[in-house]
Amino acid sequence: MATKSKYFISIIILSFITVSSIILINKVLAQDTGAAPNIQYPVEELDDCQDETACRTYCDKPENIKACIDFAEKNNLMSEEEIEIAKNFIAAGSKGPGGCTNKTSCETFCDDIANINECVSFAEKNGLMPPEELEEAKKVQAAIKRGVKPPPCGNKKQCDVYCEESDHMEECITFGVEAGFIQGKELDDVQKMLAAIKRGVKPPPCRGREACDEYCGNPDNMEVCMNFAIEAGFMSEQERAESQKFLEAIKKGAKPPKCRGKEECDTYCSQDENFEECFQFAEAAGFMSAEEAAMARKTKGKGPGNCK
Repeated sequence: MATKSKYFISIIILSFITVSSIILINKVLAQDTGAAPNIQYPVEELDDCQDETACRTYCDKPENIKACIDFAEKNNLMSEEEIEIAKNFIAAGSKGPGGCTNKTSCETFCDDIANINECVSFAEKNGLMPPEELEEAKKVQAAIKRGVKPPPCGNKKQCDVYCEESDHMEECITFGVEAGFIQGKELDDVQKMLAAIKRGVKPPPCRGREACDEYCGNPDNMEVCMNFAIEAGFMSEQERAESQKFLEAIKKGAKPPKCRGKEECDTYCSQDENFEECFQFAEAAGFMSAEEAAMARKTKGKGPGNCK
């Protein structure tokens, strides 16, 4: 059953790009010059700045960016990709779209939907975005140009919060579909999800595939996750029947094996030390009769040639 968790609420945020994440100047100008444990103050290379705040203030000034980038590169404070982007920014004159010169001003400018064309164009022209991010940014740009209204949130963090609210999911998903981020099977799944939410079915309180895998892998949370998967129509009739047995067993106090998904549980339950745990739950959930369980215990779950 855990294999179905990939269809949960994580789909809503799938590939969603917001305006403030369109340009990576933020990373260029937000140097964490005081965070590394080997940095000693005052920092001679940065005008003898006395602490992290002073160093940030120094590096916020366009005329000091090169010195800060050199220092960050020397002390491994930035990745190679970030260093390259930073140098491209310097080559562009140390000024971003709209003449912005630091993290705050560039973020403010590119948060405004009216400036999306200038921000994307600047990022493309000056090599400030990896190709895959640039492609996604252009999809957002094209959707807005066609008149598709984006969610009213200014940056990725705000949009993550906004779009996880059930009242806003349809709006966010519609934009994701129109921008071309959600297609094919994923589109079918989100439409099922929306229909379930409209019927009043509450989705699991998690965001993103990894977070939902972890949340729904917890036995305490399985009931809410399975109920949503059943109501949203993500399961076949056989899977639905099995999941209901699974839920009934949990309600009666049976503890499921410490594994998620068929493949993982097949491996987990094939190990001798986990044998009894798995068979106890299988019997409690009605996946095996008492006679079958007794026979399995006699043979320790092994058949001819020690097959399992």
